[in-house]
Amino acid sequence: HFAIGICILVTVFNRFFRSCLDYKNNNIDWYIFKSMTIYVCIGNICGAMLAASIQRGVLERVFGVFLFVISFYMFF
Repeated sequence: HFAIGICILVTVFNRFFRSCLDYKNNNIDWYIFKSMTIYVCIGNICGAMLAASIQRGVLERVFGVFLFVISFYMFF
């Protein structure tokens, strides 16, 4: 768990500073950002509600199958 935590910490740290640099250099398309924000929020809320309503074992299996399908797709 410690290695995964460090990996996530480094990713968040790098993404934060890259976002600051993009903002400073005016590399953000605010129209796209604003139009996507509402859908990202709705998706997060719906995903959290769905995950809370499904039993843990079922959710783990569905997530495992999803990861397998995505990795198979990326491999070929």
